[in-house]
Amino acid sequence: MLTERKILYNLNSLLYNLTKITPVYICSSNRVDKFDKQIYNKFAKQENERRKNMDYSKVTLDELKKGYRYNKDNNAYICNYCEQHFEVGQIFSIGNNLYTAEHAISKHIQMLHGGNLSQLISSDTKYNTLTQNQKDLITLFASGMSDKEMAKKLGVTEATIRRQRFTFREKAKQAKYYLAIYEQ
Repeated sequence: MLTERKILYNLNSLLYNLTKITPVYICSSNRVDKFDKQIYNKFAKQENERRKNMDYSKVTLDELKKGYRYNKDNNAYICNYCEQHFEVGQIFSIGNNLYTAEHAISKHIQMLHGGNLSQLISSDTKYNTLTQNQKDLITLFASGMSDKEMAKKLGVTEATIRRQRFTFREKAKQAKYYLAIYEQ
């Protein structure tokens, strides 16, 4: 068992060193012991540091929403979370499908980073002032669950869910308004 864990650790380390991407945690069994958690926590901490150090002043709102940006000098799309480059004109094979650079980076964000929403919500930056409750609600809203299902899952009334959704919409409108003023 120790040899298997060492192999997994070495594979994860090699993957990280080659791509500078925090690998998806690989485990051959359902049991996660202290050693495995230490490996996972090490990589999770590195990825969180990269997210925390992102320069939000250099990223447009659209790039923040997509999770990647286009670099004219390199003619490539760059992941906001791991800096991996996807050169325009190159075809990327993911699974049994072929993708252009822009589609490949979208798949990359979904597969390796759990999606852009997940990254934005879990970001440990001073700009993310959402409470855990708010993060949970936004995640549920994005999942497409009905208000009734969300209320049941959270143990609250449907009216509470609707009120929270309204509150988020109002805050979004306010943020757009402030952004429009700021960008004048």
